[in-house]
Amino acid sequence: MVPLHDMERSLQRTDLFDPQTSRRTFRIAGVPDIDIFFLPELNNLLQTRAPNCQLEWNTQVQDEALRQNSLYLHSVDLVLATKPMAEQGIENEQIMSQALRIACRKDHPRIRQAPDMATFFNEKHLVLQTRRLDSLLLNTLTKAPLPPRQIAYESDSLLTALHLVSRTDWLCVASQWHMEKLGQALDLASYPLPWLSEDCPVYMSWHKSSGQDTGLNWLKDQVRAVSSF
Repeated sequence: MVPLHDMERSLQRTDLFDPQTSRRTFRIAGVPDIDIFFLPELNNLLQTRAPNCQLEWNTQVQDEALRQNSLYLHSVDLVLATKPMAEQGIENEQIMSQALRIACRKDHPRIRQAPDMATFFNEKHLVLQTRRLDSLLLNTLTKAPLPPRQIAYESDSLLTALHLVSRTDWLCVASQWHMEKLGQALDLASYPLPWLSEDCPVYMSWHKSSGQDTGLNWLKDQVRAVSSF
């Protein structure tokens, strides 16, 4: 017997979607550091373009296996993350990328200008727990192996990381967007990396079986629009 939840989602996927009249609830799994970029603008778009629709943001599904399972079960419509899902049946689309910057407090006793490699790696670091391919995210965005960092603290939140950096001599690597939004308020200095690095990507992922879901396709267009702001 098909659960009522699955029947409801199936009907939503096959019905024509009218954003002006639909009362659909869209469910997105993300992480707070990405959500602060997308959530306000996406919520504003829905209030204007789909006034009766609702957004539910799930920040509890952090494990990649749980995210994949949520997409398979259609308990989540979209996943926003810094890495694509390699699992068969999942579609991934890179929707934006951000240059990476070094963050430190402006009155750091040793760093008054863009640090070179030796200066950077001689300092203690605050790193994010986000990983790709079982390695810290920063290490996967450069082709040349990086020396090990002196990790003073590991956090699952960039907001926490930047607040701690503002009150210590630690260094942190953050996206340019986060530095533009938070750097001045936290009295942080922002410097380029002393090596060549790819920008940090953001991916939108969904289950292939949702390809004909007109409502979800509409939502993906709204996410794309926000990522271009």
